[in-house]
Amino acid sequence: IFETLTMKTPSLRLRCLLPMVAAQLATLLPHPASASPFYDYKIVAQSGQTVGGFTFQTIKPNPSINDNGQVAFIGVRSGGQSVFSGDGATTTWLSENDNLGHKEFDSVSINNNGHVATTFFVTTAPRLAVIRRYRGVNNYDSVACAGSLIVNGQRFWPYDTFLPELTMNDTGTIVYGGVDSGRVWLIANNSRFAPNTFDAHPVISQGEWIVFHTGIEPTILAILSNFTRPEGLTTASMGFTRAGHRPGIGGDGQLAVFYGELSESGATSQTQANHDVVPLPVTPGPGIFASASVGEHRHLVRVAGKARNGHIDPGERWVFNKATQSYEDLGQDFDFDGKYTGSEPPHVGYDY
Repeated sequence: IFETLTMKTPSLRLRCLLPMVAAQLATLLPHPASASPFYDYKIVAQSGQTVGGFTFQTIKPNPSINDNGQVAFIGVRSGGQSVFSGDGATTTWLSENDNLGHKEFDSVSINNNGHVATTFFVTTAPRLAVIRRYRGVNNYDSVACAGSLIVNGQRFWPYDTFLPELTMNDTGTIVYGGVDSGRVWLIANNSRFAPNTFDAHPVISQGEWIVFHTGIEPTILAILSNFTRPEGLTTASMGFTRAGHRPGIGGDGQLAVFYGELSESGATSQTQANHDVVPLPVTPGPGIFASASVGEHRHLVRVAGKARNGHIDPGERWVFNKATQSYEDLGQDFDFDGKYTGSEPPHVGYDY
């Protein structure tokens, strides 16, 4: 079942956390951080539902949602897969002409114009991968192609295949990954950049800024879509020892958020680098951070941290422990270490 959520009643932990984080970010950005007071949900699609003759057997776990509440997703049935969009009231079958068993869709990204970018694969020889941008039912542009087709002894397409994930902004700029002889490239606007990983997970803002993990721990990079002006958000020189592989970025690119693990010395140096721009010190340890672009500089702000590590993070407080006769920093423990026992750390997103 796919459900879209809107906020209804914030929990106590959220009510404690939001004022502190909002106070920090509000001093940095022209768009103060805020939260709606309630959560609610709508069912967009579910197994057993039929849309235009396509009955959902299951739904792939990689939907995309825009600011208007429209959700793009990939439906699966025994005879194939297709791309759909819906808002909880109506559901549209976008790829009616491509739903056979040898054709697959691996990722979707929907922008605020309701356009949907997707990775499309033909799995029988000659294998083909296509980056598509749907503007309506069966109405799409083929942005790029890759595959194994050989013509006159030469490879016809410049890339062997595409990575499953992609991202698109409101101007229609799509960032996707191409594989050429085992080397990965991030591609956008006929420019490309070579990260050191198959798991870059790029996200693009409306302001054409892209954030992604470079594959070289602990570096998350922000870069323009023509792959110029790279800015390190988490680097070893900043004191980070580890960084999440799924960062998020705001609409204008001013604010990026991510999971990171910051050393004691790194926290001290980042607090000093913030001067009086950020009202609270940056604390060490694992957690969620924000990188805010102010003028010509970026400033690091901690959003949430690990409880009982001897440092007061947003949403925490000092509590006296009678058993140990000492004070402990208590609050919502987000269990970042537990999240990191899998293949990757938490997925962090941001919007305002």
